Amino acid sequence: MLLETTGAKEYTNDIVKHNLVVFREGEGALQTLPPLVDVVVEARLNLVIYYLQQDEIEEAYNLIKDLEPSTPQEYILKGVVNASVGNMMDSHEHLKMAQQYFQLVRAHRASVFAAGGSELCSIGWLLSIRM
Repeated sequence: MLLETTGAKEYTNDIVKHNLVVFREGEGALQTLPPLVDVVVEARLNLVIYYLQQDEIEEAYNLIKDLEPSTPQEYILKGVVNASVGNMMDSHEHLKMAQQYFQLVRAHRASVFAAGGSELCSIGWLLSIRM
């Protein structure tokens, strides 16, 4: 029982550390988030967002490239990262992957009506024009 309590306390502390970085708009992200990417599910996604905000596209890509998305947020983030890489490297392949990720989210009818859903439709359309 003591081990369960200790583990729960550690996880709670990790969640608090993660949330402090998020609420402080990324302050301390490079010190706090890397050790948490395999502990707190959102830590990887928030670290990718931090890298994108810092224009560290390659770091963001390396962190998310092996992630198999399962939520709309993960599909959107993979799309954004691939679009960023595609623009940076003028890579038709990455732009095509970005378009596919956005289309998968858009195809999920509920996400079109969620916050950002209509923006995804626009982004997917703009990527199709660029290619």
